[in-house]
Amino acid sequence: MHDLEYYMNKPYTIKLQNYPDEGWFVQVKELPGCVGQGDTAEQALAMIQAAMESWLEVSLEDGDQIPEPYIIGQPQNDYALRSELGNRHIPWSYLSVPEAAEASGISARTVGWAASHGKIAGATKIRGTWRFPQAAFLSWAETHEKRGKQDERQGTH
Repeated sequence: MHDLEYYMNKPYTIKLQNYPDEGWFVQVKELPGCVGQGDTAEQALAMIQAAMESWLEVSLEDGDQIPEPYIIGQPQNDYALRSELGNRHIPWSYLSVPEAAEASGISARTVGWAASHGKIAGATKIRGTWRFPQAAFLSWAETHEKRGKQDERQGTH
């Protein structure tokens, strides 16, 4: 049986969604009931790390079977970021265009255009579907949102 560190360093699928009136909701797809929420994406991602650690600790103590992560593509191509909190590994999953559009409220057409024109770092076409790391999408989405607000103030949107 593996230890907590082994599972915390696995590239589990983290799904992050923005609900404008309620904040950010995050879940680990492979770990049922492992969820978190925050006012910002960063807060939600910090919360999911704590929730994931608790979920895994309880499962290990109880001797439960812990699911392995679902990995798209080759592991060496997966993207990861380091948290500001303790430099802990935060696994990132790839998003598809529809998932990114649903989570952000940005149209699928706009997200697809950005992916296909190299605007979202790490965008890769896998089996005919554009996919990209969540971190890269969040970075692009923030820039896209800021540009949209500037256009509205200037009356060009």
